[in-house]
Amino acid sequence: MTNINEISTIIHRNFTRMAWEKDKFDLEKSYICSAIAEIPYHRIPEFELSQADRANMIPCASYNDLYTRRIIQTTQEISSRLDSPRYFSIETNFAILLGIKIHNVLFISIRGTQTLYDWRTNFQVLKISERIGPVTAKFHRGFYLATMEILPPLLDELDELDDELTENEDNDRVLVYITGHSLGGAIASILHGQLRSIQFPYQLRSSNILRSRLTLGSCYTFGMPRFGDRLAAAKNHRPFNVKSNLDIVPRIPPKWLGFADSLNNFHPDGTRDYQRSSVLDFNFLRWFKMIKSGQIKRNHSIEQYQQSIHSHLK
Repeated sequence: MTNINEISTIIHRNFTRMAWEKDKFDLEKSYICSAIAEIPYHRIPEFELSQADRANMIPCASYNDLYTRRIIQTTQEISSRLDSPRYFSIETNFAILLGIKIHNVLFISIRGTQTLYDWRTNFQVLKISERIGPVTAKFHRGFYLATMEILPPLLDELDELDDELTENEDNDRVLVYITGHSLGGAIASILHGQLRSIQFPYQLRSSNILRSRLTLGSCYTFGMPRFGDRLAAAKNHRPFNVKSNLDIVPRIPPKWLGFADSLNNFHPDGTRDYQRSSVLDFNFLRWFKMIKSGQIKRNHSIEQYQQSIHSHLK
C-alpha cells in the first residue's frame, strides 16, 4: 500500500529534472505517472461505499484499505498533501478524474469506479462507431461513453485554468499530461485522442493561438485493456502503455472479438513490447474466472506496476 505522503515523495523527488516537454517514452516519467495514476484510488465517493460486492474488484491495495476502514478523503485533502494548490475533480458513476497541477505540468489522472468494474459488461462485444475522415473506428462502448461523459466538464475546467494563467500574466506554458491505470487507462487513452482530434487547446472558449497557456503533453497508461479496433488504436496512437507479461488485463477483450492492441506498448523495464500474439489470447473463459475470483489483482494492481518500474530504474 502507498499513502499520499509517499506518493508525494515519489512525484517531487526528481520532478524538476524531467524533460516533460519531450513526447517520448521515459522510464522515470512512467514511474512518476504510475504514482499519479494511483491518486484517484484514494478518493472514494459516498456512492461506492454502498457497493460492497464490487469493492474487491478495484485493483489497488490502498483503495481496499481505505474502503475497509470507511475512510473518505476529499480532493482538497489529497491535493494539499501533494503540495498542489491548483486542483479539480470530476466524478461520474463510471469514472473519477483528478486534475493536479505540479509546477508547470497539469496531470489528469483517471480511474474507473466500481460501476465500471462490472467485468460482465467489459467482456461484451458491444462497440460504438466514430467517423474519422473516410473511415470508421470502433471503440468499446462502455469506455467510450465514460470518456465522452467527462469530456465537457473537463474542457470547462481547462478553460478556467487557461483564464487564470492569462490573468496572472503567467508566460510559462502548462503541459497537460493524462494518465490512468486499468480501466482508467482505457479512458485516459480515448480522452487523449479526443483532445488531439479537436486541436486542443484552441477549442477552449477563452483561447486563441496567441494567448493559450495550455499544451497537450503525453499520455501514460498502466495495465490498460484493449479499447477498440485497429482504427481506434491508430487514432489513439500516442499513449505509452506499460504492461506486464503476468497481467492478463491488457489482453482483454480478446482480439478475436475485433479488438486490437494499442500501438506504443512497453514492459516495466522500459523495453518495447512488439505485441506478439500469445496463447493467452484464446483462454477467454479462464480469464473470466480469474477476474471474477480476484486472482488477477496481484499482477494487475497499480502498486505492482509501481514496484516493477521502480526496480528497473538506475
